[in-house]
Amino acid sequence: MKTNKMLIIFTALVFALVLSTADASENTGMRGTWVNAKYSSSTIAPKLIIMEDGTTEAYSQLSATQRLWYGSYAVVDTWTDSEQNVWYKAKFTSIEGSRTLVDYELIRISEYGAVFECVLDYKDYPSELNPANLTYRRYARQ
Repeated sequence: MKTNKMLIIFTALVFALVLSTADASENTGMRGTWVNAKYSSSTIAPKLIIMEDGTTEAYSQLSATQRLWYGSYAVVDTWTDSEQNVWYKAKFTSIEGSRTLVDYELIRISEYGAVFECVLDYKDYPSELNPANLTYRRYARQ
């Protein structure tokens, strides 16, 4: 009887740990839905959905159901800074209609996974994340 109680307690603790780990990972990394209502053009999508495998869909409106373009991220480097922000260097290939575009991005995900910021270049990986850069983008996790 005592062994059964111990087993039940152990199982409950493991289950609680798994749930808390799953909840914590929900808001980390690039995966998720990212929005910025200030963006509302065909060139800067106000809504991005990034899947676990890096596949990304962009939408021209926050409520849109038909995607504007899609593509995929290939992460080439990742690190965490002293403020616990997670940084990525990623090559992004997008397909918009019959056009395929490749860019190189520097991405920062905020410490708690709430903010996605990036800057891109079409020739090489950017060396800094500068909001004054014309290719700078900032999204909040939805």
